[in-house]
Amino acid sequence: MIFAFVKMTEGVGYIDSEFKNNWRKLVDLDGQYIRGVYHFARPDTVGGRIDGENEARYMVRVLKSNGHWQEGCLPPALDYEKYCDSGPRENIEWVRGFVEVVEAELGRTPIIYTGRNVWRHELGDTREFVRCPLWQVRYTKEPQPVPMPWPTWTFWQWSGGKGKDFDHRFWMMEHGKMPGVASGYCDVNRFKGTKEELWKLAMLSAA
Repeated sequence: MIFAFVKMTEGVGYIDSEFKNNWRKLVDLDGQYIRGVYHFARPDTVGGRIDGENEARYMVRVLKSNGHWQEGCLPPALDYEKYCDSGPRENIEWVRGFVEVVEAELGRTPIIYTGRNVWRHELGDTREFVRCPLWQVRYTKEPQPVPMPWPTWTFWQWSGGKGKDFDHRFWMMEHGKMPGVASGYCDVNRFKGTKEELWKLAMLSAA
């Protein structure tokens, strides 16, 4: 079984224009695709714990209103890749607020999508969130050292889906196609684990 994440929300007040359509198509493919959503973090707007909590509450509200977020759905992912003027202490508070709201509201620990440099410079390589599965972005043929302090990655985005306009430096990369995507390509990801482990993460029982 294959999995796919789609962008849902960003900051507070923004829903991706293609989300509802993408989500409906993934729900229609239930049994063929395990689905998931991600929220693009904007710690550069307000910052601090309250800001993280507010973004989490907004994401949870949108997710619940669109349904199908339990069985067959992966934990929501926090896409943390934005550099900002605030330092690690304030950014850690931001992520702490986001994670704790998601855990309280959904009963699930969110996935964290990030890269090695962002986690080092923006979060000071904090160890606080290692309970969150790591979705690492690194466009290479082979896995690279993960952001500290995670011992390993759970998901790995290893190729960007930019089709013919993709940077020539990454000519060796492959690009993914998805049912329902009429043109263009999708980013390609891998899961580090067994099929049964992926099912468990998506609240599915083994067949």
